[in-house]
Amino acid sequence: MQNNHPELPIILEPDLEKSKKGVILVKQVQELLGKLQYKSGFYRTILIKKSEMEFLPAESANSLLKTIEEPNPNILFLLYANDANAVLPTIVSRCQIIHFPNQVPVANLQAETAEIILQTLSKKNTNWFQISQIAAQIADSPNSLIDFLDALTENLIEQKKAYPASLAYIEKTKNRLKAFCAPKPALEELLWHLSR
Repeated sequence: MQNNHPELPIILEPDLEKSKKGVILVKQVQELLGKLQYKSGFYRTILIKKSEMEFLPAESANSLLKTIEEPNPNILFLLYANDANAVLPTIVSRCQIIHFPNQVPVANLQAETAEIILQTLSKKNTNWFQISQIAAQIADSPNSLIDFLDALTENLIEQKKAYPASLAYIEKTKNRLKAFCAPKPALEELLWHLSR
């Protein structure tokens, strides 16, 4: 799967391999803008997962300003941040802010969910139907599946059950989700592996 269909969302996030500081680089923004130059009848959605200044520094954000201010008609930018005050003000001024209530800190919720799931999977009689139900609940959760998988990794490490094969399966699942694989089957396969 090459993930190059023009209607697939484009996700812009820090490139941890190329950026020592874990930020979105100007080069990444320029590559994105280059892709958006090509006219298409398709609707394009660009998700900037971490829009706070610590992840999207001023020089990278400034590269986006004109395009965000006057995007082509078929382009929609979605910027995600936990706090609008942490986003460059010139970017915020060009955006419509939508607040999503979050009564439980996501990190706590993910960690609790991961712990409950690992307890369920540790029972010897976990069957495929139970795994399928758990996977469906996780896939339907409004929280990020990648964040859940990170919490699952941390939980395994804390419990000293972070076997290389388990961690490799979690990474494989993350990659499948980033490649827009259907979440439920990807999670089912991972949970089945962890239950064995």
